[in-house]
Amino acid sequence: KDILFLHNEPIHYLNIIVELKIENNVTQINSIVELSNYLKDKNNFDLIIIDILKLDIENLKEIILDTDNKFILINDNKDNIDEVLKSKITLCIDKTLSKKEIINNIQGMFDE
Repeated sequence: KDILFLHNEPIHYLNIIVELKIENNVTQINSIVELSNYLKDKNNFDLIIIDILKLDIENLKEIILDTDNKFILINDNKDNIDEVLKSKITLCIDKTLSKKEIINNIQGMFDE
């Protein structure tokens, strides 16, 4: 599977990325601009994972609402995601979960 992963914490996600790369093609990016460009130029991703903690939610929301991709959002508080955005995402993962639990949640998306 092709996964696009937007995050700003390479050390935090290192083990998760390594584990995901065993069975998937993972492209890492670190900005909303890059996300927008990838979706315009090469939108063949089976899954897009976004750690939203350090991002401008309004700009991100525009991009997510404008595409039909499957999205997983990683956040420390799912209550601060508005209802419109919640309706469009496939899964919201709590960033405070263990790395193994995060990986299991992501890999579970492909078992459905």
